[in-house]
Amino acid sequence: MVEKNKAKKSRHKKSVSIIFWVFLFLILLLLVIGLLGYNYLGFGVEEGIPVILTEENFPAFLQQHKIINDLPEDSDIALNIGGQEISIEGNEVSLSHNEDAEIIINADKSLIDELNKNGYGAIKEAIKNGEITIETEKSAEKLAKKYASTLLKNVGFFKELI
Repeated sequence: MVEKNKAKKSRHKKSVSIIFWVFLFLILLLLVIGLLGYNYLGFGVEEGIPVILTEENFPAFLQQHKIINDLPEDSDIALNIGGQEISIEGNEVSLSHNEDAEIIINADKSLIDELNKNGYGAIKEAIKNGEITIETEKSAEKLAKKYASTLLKNVGFFKELI
C-alpha cells in the first residue's frame, strides 16, 4: 500500500514537472512571437502606416509596441539578432549588452528580412528550424507568475498566433 502511494506521488510529481515545462515553453514561445511579430496582425501599429523593419529601426519598433509596455516593470530580456544586442528592461528597449537577463532570445540576422516577407509566420518557421533559441535559468513557475499578466493582456494577439 505504501509503495503504491509512493509510485502515485512520483507520477504526480513528474506530471506537474512536465506541465510546468510545457507551460514555460508556451510562455517563451508566445513572448518571442509577440516581441518579434507584433505588427503583422495589425496590433500596436497605426492603421495605414506600413512598417519595414531594418536592423537600425528594430529597437525603436519594439519600443513603440503595446506588448513592451505590458511587460512587468522588473522584466529583464536580452534579444540578440545576428550580433545586435537589444536589452529590454521593464518597458525600456535599448541597444546594449545584458548578460544578466532572465530570458535570452537568440535569432539569426536574416530573421528581420524574413519578418518583412512572411510576417509572424517567419518566427514560427525559425523556431521550428532551430534558428531562434531561448535560454533561461528561471523556473517555469517563476516565469509563469511573472509574465502571465502580459499574456492575458494581449490574449487577442496571442490567440491569432496559435
